[in-house]
Amino acid sequence: MKIKKIVVFGGSGFLGKYLCNELVKVKNIMVYNFDKKKFIIDTKNYKYIKGDVLDKNRVKKIVTNSSIVINLSGMSDIENCEKNPIDSAKINIIGNLNIIKSCIDKKIKKYLYASSLYAFSDQGSFYKCTKLASEVYLKEFSKIYDINYIVLRYGSLYGEGSNEKNGINRIFNSIINNNK
Repeated sequence: MKIKKIVVFGGSGFLGKYLCNELVKVKNIMVYNFDKKKFIIDTKNYKYIKGDVLDKNRVKKIVTNSSIVINLSGMSDIENCEKNPIDSAKINIIGNLNIIKSCIDKKIKKYLYASSLYAFSDQGSFYKCTKLASEVYLKEFSKIYDINYIVLRYGSLYGEGSNEKNGINRIFNSIINNNK
């Protein structure tokens, strides 16, 4: 498969920034970052597009003529999902469905979905529910429409730019600040 255009939904988030920075290094590939938050990379083969995964028409338009679509978007803060279960379901499930359906309609060859180890955990509250539901929907879409997909189940991500709520960041801060 010759890759010309990769769309990254959520390319301005913690993981998305790292991914987009690496993808733009590959010659002859155009990377489109579709996100609410702005993140710019100064290169001709990268384009930021402000957008919302709940906007079906914009999602369908941006995936048109893509080789690969990567979905890193969504609400990832467990506490925020717990406080806002309806919003987390809209963004994490319906947003993902909008992307999957657009990929099917536009005959996209490969779809990568960022899930979580919480999908099969006893922890994670409504965040867990949204990731598990999205995986189940993706599996059913694949049975019916033969979409080629990969699910990536991340644990806690940590690195430069991770926020203070990050579990690993909290552990390090506790060690440094409290000797615990």
